[in-house]
Amino acid sequence: MKELLNLRQMITPRLLTPIYWASTVYILVYGVIILSNYPSRLGFEKLVGALVFIVPALIVLRITCEIILILFNINDNLQKIADKN
Repeated sequence: MKELLNLRQMITPRLLTPIYWASTVYILVYGVIILSNYPSRLGFEKLVGALVFIVPALIVLRITCEIILILFNINDNLQKIADKN
Protein backbone atom coordinates (compact mmCIF):
# COMPACT_ATOMS: atom_id res chain seq x y z
CA MET A 1 0.00 0.00 0.00
CA LYS A 2 2.87 2.34 0.76
CA GLU A 3 4.30 1.87 -2.74
CA LEU A 4 0.91 2.67 -4.24
CA LEU A 5 0.55 5.87 -2.22
CA ASN A 6 4.10 6.96 -3.07
CA LEU A 7 3.40 6.32 -6.77
CA ARG A 8 6.09 3.65 -6.98
CA GLN A 9 3.58 1.03 -8.09
CA MET A 10 1.54 1.70 -11.22
CA ILE A 11 -2.14 0.78 -11.43
CA THR A 12 -2.69 1.71 -15.07
CA PRO A 13 -1.28 -1.55 -16.49
CA ARG A 14 -3.81 -3.49 -14.39
CA LEU A 15 -6.65 -1.23 -15.48
CA LEU A 16 -5.69 -1.26 -19.15
CA THR A 17 -6.92 -4.78 -19.92
CA PRO A 18 -10.51 -4.20 -18.72
CA ILE A 19 -10.53 -0.82 -20.45
CA TYR A 20 -9.33 -2.48 -23.68
CA TRP A 21 -12.07 -5.12 -23.59
CA ALA A 22 -14.79 -2.61 -22.67
CA SER A 23 -13.67 -0.38 -25.54
CA THR A 24 -13.67 -3.35 -27.92
CA VAL A 25 -17.25 -4.20 -26.96
CA TYR A 26 -18.23 -0.53 -27.35
CA ILE A 27 -16.73 -0.39 -30.85
CA LEU A 28 -18.49 -3.60 -31.90
CA VAL A 29 -21.84 -2.41 -30.52
CA TYR A 30 -21.42 0.92 -32.27
CA GLY A 31 -20.69 -0.96 -35.50
CA VAL A 32 -23.93 -2.90 -35.12
CA ILE A 33 -25.75 0.40 -34.53
CA ILE A 34 -24.25 1.71 -37.77
CA LEU A 35 -25.58 -1.38 -39.52
CA SER A 36 -29.09 -0.97 -38.16
CA ASN A 37 -29.64 2.81 -38.18
CA TYR A 38 -28.44 4.15 -41.49
CA PRO A 39 -30.80 3.42 -44.37
CA SER A 40 -29.44 2.31 -47.70
CA ARG A 41 -30.85 0.49 -50.64
CA LEU A 42 -28.23 -2.21 -50.53
CA GLY A 43 -27.37 -4.08 -47.36
CA PHE A 44 -23.85 -4.55 -48.68
CA GLU A 45 -23.19 -0.80 -48.45
CA LYS A 46 -24.12 -0.78 -44.77
CA LEU A 47 -21.91 -3.79 -44.13
CA VAL A 48 -18.95 -2.13 -45.83
CA GLY A 49 -19.62 1.11 -43.95
CA ALA A 50 -19.67 -0.71 -40.61
CA LEU A 51 -16.49 -2.63 -41.43
CA VAL A 52 -14.76 0.58 -42.52
CA PHE A 53 -15.44 1.88 -39.02
CA ILE A 54 -14.92 -1.30 -36.96
CA VAL A 55 -11.67 -2.66 -38.37
CA PRO A 56 -9.57 0.54 -38.19
CA ALA A 57 -11.04 1.44 -34.79
CA LEU A 58 -10.07 -1.95 -33.35
CA ILE A 59 -6.59 -1.70 -34.83
CA VAL A 60 -6.04 1.82 -33.47
CA LEU A 61 -7.34 0.75 -30.05
CA ARG A 62 -4.99 -2.24 -29.95
CA ILE A 63 -1.95 -0.23 -31.04
CA THR A 64 -2.71 2.49 -28.49
CA CYS A 65 -3.02 -0.01 -25.65
CA GLU A 66 0.19 -1.78 -26.70
CA ILE A 67 2.12 1.50 -26.80
CA ILE A 68 0.92 2.38 -23.31
CA LEU A 69 1.96 -1.06 -22.02
CA ILE A 70 5.35 -0.76 -23.72
CA LEU A 71 5.95 2.54 -21.93
CA PHE A 72 5.12 0.94 -18.59
CA ASN A 73 7.40 -2.02 -19.38
CA ILE A 74 10.22 0.37 -20.17
CA ASN A 75 9.58 2.10 -16.85
CA ASP A 76 9.69 -1.26 -15.02
CA ASN A 77 12.96 -2.20 -16.69
CA LEU A 78 14.52 1.17 -15.89
CA GLN A 79 13.38 0.79 -12.29
CA LYS A 80 15.07 -2.64 -12.09
CA ILE A 81 18.29 -1.14 -13.47
CA ALA A 82 18.12 1.71 -10.96
CA ASP A 83 17.52 -0.71 -8.09
CA LYS A 84 20.63 -2.72 -9.04
CA ASN A 85 22.86 0.34 -8.87
